[in-house]
Amino acid sequence: MNRVNSEIYIKKILATGNEAAAWGVSYVGDIEVPVFPITPQTTLMHSLVKICGERSGVRFTNVESEHSMFTFAIGATMSLQRSFSATSSQGLFCGFEQLPRACGGRDPIVFALVGRAPTSGTWSLETDHADSMIARDYCIQFYASRHQEILFDIIFAYKVAEHTMLPTMICLDGLILSHNASGVLLPRQEIVDTFLPPFNPPLDYGIRLERPRIWAQIPDPEQDAFFHKSVLEAMRKSEKYIQKEADEFSGLFEYQKIGLVDVVGNPSKADYTLIAIGTMAEVAKKLVSDQVAVVRIHTYRPFPKEVLEDILQDAENIIAVDRSFSYGSPYGPLATDIRSLFLPKAKHFSFTAGTRGLNVTDETYKIMIRETAYMKQNDRAQFITKDGR
Repeated sequence: MNRVNSEIYIKKILATGNEAAAWGVSYVGDIEVPVFPITPQTTLMHSLVKICGERSGVRFTNVESEHSMFTFAIGATMSLQRSFSATSSQGLFCGFEQLPRACGGRDPIVFALVGRAPTSGTWSLETDHADSMIARDYCIQFYASRHQEILFDIIFAYKVAEHTMLPTMICLDGLILSHNASGVLLPRQEIVDTFLPPFNPPLDYGIRLERPRIWAQIPDPEQDAFFHKSVLEAMRKSEKYIQKEADEFSGLFEYQKIGLVDVVGNPSKADYTLIAIGTMAEVAKKLVSDQVAVVRIHTYRPFPKEVLEDILQDAENIIAVDRSFSYGSPYGPLATDIRSLFLPKAKHFSFTAGTRGLNVTDETYKIMIRETAYMKQNDRAQFITKDGR
């Protein structure tokens, strides 16, 4: 999109990633916002208050912990009201008890996760994917890599969450995106409304006076297993819906909305295919050539297995790069999922980089490519620091 279409967009502003997320929330109508601060998420809520704190349909509630924040969000959606919340790192861990509840309860809460390294022996405020990866099996996950994508992912997440009736997490790299600024286009409200209808959940969902119900009971094991199978099926079916809605979004907003994956270069002909998530994938794109292709995974859950198998069916050397450790596992979460694909022609290489705020540059990827020359395949992820060790 070279020119700004004034029929679609109001203006272009300079915004941090947290501000872009706040602007995204401002478009979704009446909403309940439970608030509890944690760096680097805090300025997101500050920005949201500045943008729409005076609106009658936007209600902020200060709560005493992230556990209460998620509980409040679930209660809001069960009361047939949209909700939004955001957290980081230890905040997610504090509230994590409620995430399986939201998933199993089919509560379409939407929240942002501003990625930050967990406090594990040492403190860090730097970016990492270890916090979001821990939650990957209990929600739909989108990983934004650019400021404009953050704003659009927020809007997009409500459409997906309310169709699938599953919690949805928008992940953005802390500090790298959250506190750095870039140009962001603000769409017109009527265009957003065309894409995102009002919240209208199924009649069998939520607290309705005409349909009294009891929640959180202990069912028969067979009934319980059948119920949770429906959650699994909903997650699997969401994959095609996500791509379909991304295509619709692209047409309405004249912006290429990435649904599942973003491919740059030709994995079938390149010597190396780099696979990464978030801003690390944007860095990898600097190396794209006849020899190097890049696959950025935008939707990590549901994991786009069939799409990736199609893209990578003729790939020669696949380098999967995680931004999180998986203690006790030979590979990081992303590399483990990539190795689960049926790719008989490929050699797999796994690296961990960028954890706990370590910088990732094009040189980092060049080191990985050089390292593969000495291996047939690596049997465990190799950790790359800025000097390649």
